[in-house]
Amino acid sequence: MAVGEKNSSLLRLLLLVMTSWLLTSCERHDLDEELDEKKTRLNQLAHYSLRSEVGAIGYRSIGKRKKEAEWVQVNLQTPQIIDQVVLVPCIRRDTQNGLQADGFPEAFEVQVGLENGSVMKINRTNEKDHFLPRIAPYIIKLDQPVKAKWVKVEAQKLNKIGWNNEHYFALSELMLFSGDRNIALHQSVSATSKRRHTNIPNSRATRYLVDGHLPYGMDSPEGQQSISFISRKNVDESHVYTVDLEQLVTVDLLKLHRIELDDTIPQSEPGDYAVPSKITVIGSLKDDFSDSIILHESKAIQSMYEIGPIMHYNLKRQKIRYLKLQFESNCIDPDINNALTLVGFSEIEVFSGSDNIAFGKHFKTNTKTIQTRKVEALTDGQNYYGKIVPEKQWISELAQRHELEREIPIIEEEVVRSYGRQKQGYVAGGIIIFTAVALMGFLSWLLPMRERRKIRERFAADIHDELGANLHTISFISDGLKDKSLRHDEILDIQGRIRHVAERTGRAVYHMGGLLEDGKLYRGLIDDMTRAVERILSTYEHELKIEGEELLEKVPKKLQVDLLLFYQECLVNIGRHSDADKFETSLILGSGLLVLTVRDFGFNHEEEKEQNFTVSKSLQRRARLLGGKVKVSFPDGGGVKVRLERKIKARAEAS
Repeated sequence: MAVGEKNSSLLRLLLLVMTSWLLTSCERHDLDEELDEKKTRLNQLAHYSLRSEVGAIGYRSIGKRKKEAEWVQVNLQTPQIIDQVVLVPCIRRDTQNGLQADGFPEAFEVQVGLENGSVMKINRTNEKDHFLPRIAPYIIKLDQPVKAKWVKVEAQKLNKIGWNNEHYFALSELMLFSGDRNIALHQSVSATSKRRHTNIPNSRATRYLVDGHLPYGMDSPEGQQSISFISRKNVDESHVYTVDLEQLVTVDLLKLHRIELDDTIPQSEPGDYAVPSKITVIGSLKDDFSDSIILHESKAIQSMYEIGPIMHYNLKRQKIRYLKLQFESNCIDPDINNALTLVGFSEIEVFSGSDNIAFGKHFKTNTKTIQTRKVEALTDGQNYYGKIVPEKQWISELAQRHELEREIPIIEEEVVRSYGRQKQGYVAGGIIIFTAVALMGFLSWLLPMRERRKIRERFAADIHDELGANLHTISFISDGLKDKSLRHDEILDIQGRIRHVAERTGRAVYHMGGLLEDGKLYRGLIDDMTRAVERILSTYEHELKIEGEELLEKVPKKLQVDLLLFYQECLVNIGRHSDADKFETSLILGSGLLVLTVRDFGFNHEEEKEQNFTVSKSLQRRARLLGGKVKVSFPDGGGVKVRLERKIKARAEAS
């Protein structure tokens, strides 16, 4: 391999090392960017803020020893459009693994009963989908909204509880969204198994699957903290809140956000603190409520299981302007000698479709107020943690948090591995670069030596082939002067030829460092070959055959000069060593090869064949400078044949 090629290889190696470093850096940079994006997004999402008070768990089937299938179904009063199904898991504390989904199936299928009586499967999962462990909601988005009569979740592979080794199916809430509204609220629920003694309050009844009470409190990173409003009223008197909605509007849903409980652990107040025991919702077109209509009237709360962070009440659809909320309370204010009852809320939302039309409106009350608890807090759109966002958005953010909290540690591990690979790459690359630079330094020292040797070799070859041929020509022509019968004009002709060769020799010596610089020495390969024959072997019979002459112009001039010098050496050898009087030359270009063949028709004895079969050193040297291969053979009929082969570029041939 040439020194230049070695240097090129080293440069390519260095480029490969640098490219590898760059790719590793780009990979790490991409991972860092992805990690930063995910962490930034995570900080923008709602937090879980798990509840700690007493409350309904949700639905749980009867425990079984075998993993038999269980199902639960929400039946809508009338067919309605749905576009998203949400399964909210019950949550338990695992002694080994912390908080875990309780009774969430390992494999399940969700079916939708359509208006036309057909059944559509919208989701089917198994343990290979890796949706467990989790405490976040599991969201199923429909490709296209459908009009449903019912939605069934069939648990095909049940999970089991740790302490009694029983399998069961449990969900905290089954939500069916139509736009931003959860239309599953307070709908009827059927299931394969129900817990015994359903007439006794328990925390795992089917009705708690659609009560709107989730195991989380709404904790959004947006907005500002708002302190709840609390009103006081004499015992046996109702707390009355009224609001002017400032427009005629059809109302259909009321949401009451419970006040914040103590932020201490454990909390000092019970979960029903300041929660009314009975609620009556009245609407009117007039501010004096002379045409009032009852939109909702709840029964008295029987247990703590009916209370949650957000309490939902479906309202009779009615067009109204004024709204009155009438509350009865059993919560006694311990600071006022048990003379007053308490009612309070973090927010009151009144919906018309997906719009909270109470936002920013001003409630009036018939109650005594606490100075630090402002009535404006009821409609400011904030709770204790921050902004109150639509439930669908909130649920979606909790699900996104689950995915990001699962993905971020994986990316962090990959970033660490990427740093390790980059560090190893720096060490290995440093060694490679040091070695490559040292080797390049050595080759840089070696290169001039090799170049000088090449120059000496070419200089010697040029002297031998060019000057040797000229001197042989002079000797050959001078032999003619020995003939005593020559006329004066013939002698002058011989002397002129000798002078011409001598002048050519002088020019060759002057331009020996670059024979191409003299345009009089080399004018074209074919012409120069013909003139060489006339100078060196003028008395010999000669035949010249050429194929592919049109390709010669694509052959570099330097190669043509080297080829001519090789040819001249062949002619000198014929003149010196052959007793022939005839020879032939063939030059063929094509198929990516340049082939030069020179054959004389002299006479050789068998022992001479054995002695001369090896190629002469001068021909070997010139062939090496040409970059070709030379062979000598003894064809039938006598004489010697010299064959030179040299590859030429295919594109030159195709031009």
